[in-house]
Amino acid sequence: MGTFNRILFIADENSRRRTPFDHVVELASAQNAEITVVAVAKPVSAAARKVIREALPNEDIDKLVTGRQEQKLSKLVETAASKGVKIHSRILEGRLFIEVIREVLRGKHDLVVKVQEAGSHGSFFGSSDLHLLRKCPCPVWIMSATPDRRYRRIMAAIDPGPEQRAHSEEILKIAVQTAESEQSDLHVLHAWELEGEEFLREGFGFTPTEEVDALVLRQEAKHQGYLDSILDSRPTTAAVHRHLVKGDPSHAITAFAEKMKVDLIVMGTVGRTGIPGFFIGNTAETVLNHVNCSVLAVKPAGFVSPVSPK
Repeated sequence: MGTFNRILFIADENSRRRTPFDHVVELASAQNAEITVVAVAKPVSAAARKVIREALPNEDIDKLVTGRQEQKLSKLVETAASKGVKIHSRILEGRLFIEVIREVLRGKHDLVVKVQEAGSHGSFFGSSDLHLLRKCPCPVWIMSATPDRRYRRIMAAIDPGPEQRAHSEEILKIAVQTAESEQSDLHVLHAWELEGEEFLREGFGFTPTEEVDALVLRQEAKHQGYLDSILDSRPTTAAVHRHLVKGDPSHAITAFAEKMKVDLIVMGTVGRTGIPGFFIGNTAETVLNHVNCSVLAVKPAGFVSPVSPK
């Protein structure tokens, strides 16, 4: 079995391009996974029902709504089935991110894939995208609506220190297998800082420059050891490039993604607080507000979604 066994694909107005779904079918085929494709219908308001009944008095309104969704899903099902992939379809009703998360909990899905929707104020991600990235318990892959079917450059943003080692191992595992499947270059980035360096250099207590420099070098060596240790423990056929960057992680990730024209970022979206259902620290929030590429977000073990099963 591969990394993913039960993939949930969201069919909405943003997934009209064939390319993203074809990508999911290829992923499912390579990993011997099954797909559940869902469409989420908005409930018809009482006022809308009144107008529709007047115009179409002999029609079943609910069947009209589900009929349109079924037609959309049937084409996707035929595509996957023709390639030997086991596929199911389901129509849900309600608010998209809530119903998708409930379906994840019911069906024990281990990956949600959605095509990126246009955000407000120039943001790459829309409201439903962000809700899923924040609250869905399994990995969420928001795919760019691009005609290109291959991710040439993938970046894994990790913190391989002792506190985040287990989470980073999961991020790296997914990134490695994705890079191997895509035949992509994998760039693994770890950003680090020396806590208190600014105070030591410019604070009230004077510390000689050479002493601070020595502290920085020791800290850098420690983080290099963390990075080498986690990468050396996971051999891969993909071309892996190691990047140890000194500085604020959110700036380092966004700057690197822009500079290298990264196609996909694999990263965690929950900070160190450990609060069940809590989205993140500032790093992921900043990254999601500034990148314009696909993102595969991975929650740590034990994450509990604030959305409960119905």
